[in-house]
Amino acid sequence: MLLDDGTVRKWHQLFIEDGLDGLASFEAGGSACQFSGQQHEALKTWISANLPRSARQIGAWIESQYGLVYESRSGLIALLHRSGLDYHKPKIIPRQLDERKQSAFIAFCENLRSNLPGNEAVPFADAAHPTHAARPAGCWAPS
Repeated sequence: MLLDDGTVRKWHQLFIEDGLDGLASFEAGGSACQFSGQQHEALKTWISANLPRSARQIGAWIESQYGLVYESRSGLIALLHRSGLDYHKPKIIPRQLDERKQSAFIAFCENLRSNLPGNEAVPFADAAHPTHAARPAGCWAPS
């Protein structure tokens, strides 16, 4: 019958404890959502304002606000998805430069500067990055 030994033992235990009603109930676990509609909206508002980086931060906020503890990470993530929230992670932009594009930009700038009237100027700003090899950090936000 392709049944696992543990499954048969569990069914036997259910039958011993509750008879045929125990076998017919098929309790697979889980429970109804403990959040009300207002709590869902408050959660979405808080996440939109704070953009938390982890589900742990959200779980701690839920516990502090409502006293509800989500024991499993998967249950909390399911709640967030039901609330219309997703985890967003930015795309990584490679640091390698394209020499042809860089040469074309330099030629464009030289042409622009050489053809400007005397009363105009081209300002430049340095786009230096404060850190090297930074890793992008995702966050929870509305879909």
